[in-house]
Amino acid sequence: MLKLALLRDVRAAMSDLLTIHNEEIEALLREDFDGMAELSKKLTTARAHKANLIELYRKHIESHGC
Repeated sequence: MLKLALLRDVRAAMSDLLTIHNEEIEALLREDFDGMAELSKKLTTARAHKANLIELYRKHIESHGC
């Protein structure tokens, strides 16, 4: 089912964001500011990916009424 697959993808994207946030905290504790800059870029990409998946899910729900 496409709806369930989309939900799994959204959940995975959210999980990826949590992982990156945890890596960001660890980099801060190590005072690895260059690493934090890289993680900031990863966060931007991950947030956009999550937003895109949520939009796909919303459109699916609206078009199929499920």
